[in-house]
Amino acid sequence: METLSTYAKIKTIAELEDVEILTSSLDDLLWVLLGVEEQSDATILWFYLPGNASMDDSHIKGLIDYLIDLAEQLGLAMLFESSTEQERNWNEQWEAGIEPFQWGSFWITPPWSDQNPPQNTLPIVIHPKMSFGTGTHETTQLMLSLLETLDLKGAHGVDAGAGTGILSVAAILLGAKSMLGFDVDHWAVNNATETVAANGVGTKSTILQGGDRKSV
Repeated sequence: METLSTYAKIKTIAELEDVEILTSSLDDLLWVLLGVEEQSDATILWFYLPGNASMDDSHIKGLIDYLIDLAEQLGLAMLFESSTEQERNWNEQWEAGIEPFQWGSFWITPPWSDQNPPQNTLPIVIHPKMSFGTGTHETTQLMLSLLETLDLKGAHGVDAGAGTGILSVAAILLGAKSMLGFDVDHWAVNNATETVAANGVGTKSTILQGGDRKSV
């Protein structure tokens, strides 16, 4: 019988900047960080664990001890709560919570929506999958707003940390001649590649995985 993967859900109440410092210092040879989920009152860190791990397993205790020690070394005041979750269809859960919405001149929609975009908007089709950049996060929205203030006609741009590729698509729709996007996460690279193709800008976009210097 196939063993389901287990995920450690580590909750911490801390400043986002401190969380970013912590996650950037993780030893990925010891623990596999799958993602960071921002909530209104806390931040959730998702880690991959062996399939038979449980709350009383030494893997969980070792992870918490490691995070506490690392936070102390970095001078960060952080508390951690842990739980585990079994593998499930994450995409279905993403899809259930994603609805089309308008931001500035853009109409951001998942591919399964049958809502028609408002007049005079620029549709961007985003399949969120596991990548950051669905358009709902404040940083993405700020970047979309900033792009609208720029004269991008004929410009060549770089999308660092491409996520879903939403900013590359937006820049090209606003007149950019080409975009180079890259991300260290191979899931994001695949997602961004699909996104630029789905929006008809694949010939103007190049998506690379971070560190792939041979393709540059």
